Amino acid sequence: MSYIVGGVPIKRLLYHAALTGVSGVTIGTCYRNLREHPGTGRKIMGYSVAGGGMGALFGVAMSTFRGRHTVLLVMTQTMYWTLTTAFFFNVRSVLSNRKIILPGQNEPVKDIFLTSTTAGITATLTSLITGPNPVALLSACSIGMMLGFVGHHLYDQSRILRLEFLLRQNYPELMLQKQEAEAYMEDQVLTNQFYDGPIKPPHPWIEYLSSLSPQGYGNQKKIQDALNAEGMS
Repeated sequence: MSYIVGGVPIKRLLYHAALTGVSGVTIGTCYRNLREHPGTGRKIMGYSVAGGGMGALFGVAMSTFRGRHTVLLVMTQTMYWTLTTAFFFNVRSVLSNRKIILPGQNEPVKDIFLTSTTAGITATLTSLITGPNPVALLSACSIGMMLGFVGHHLYDQSRILRLEFLLRQNYPELMLQKQEAEAYMEDQVLTNQFYDGPIKPPHPWIEYLSSLSPQGYGNQKKIQDALNAEGMS
């Protein structure tokens, strides 16, 4: 592996050849996915433009901090964020359309799993460009998955807040009824030991973390629903 070919170590040539092959397979898979699902490309393009806009703002912030190279930083960050965003959503679309089912499960994996996995793949492949460093790859994958996990929940929460805002603006009486119903359920849970009616769902974070445990909220709810169905039959 220490041989030199054309002034370049053969180890480096083999690494870049493998990286090119992986990139080619990934691009081909994403292209087939776009052809099989019309309309997906337009959505991804919109996300990429938004990502490029964020990159431009980030470049302006960096140039302000450094005090130089404003145009260069804006151009490079815009291009980088646009390509990264396009790659992220293409890979996520491929995984989502594959309907991946984990061993022991009956339903496809949830969106949070897709987002975290895609973020890990994106960060790992981005890190590969700098060279074959196992420590850097593991670090990039871990950080990417963590950012994907947090980012997915922040995105979901922003959608909920947006929906609640629109409902308050257009249907204030409906939101008032919702608040009164939630207040009633909380009061009954705290004061009435015989209350067996509906309860206010827990926060999504609590529900997700609890579902990871065998005795978590998600499994308890399934068991309770099965018992209720059996009692009604």
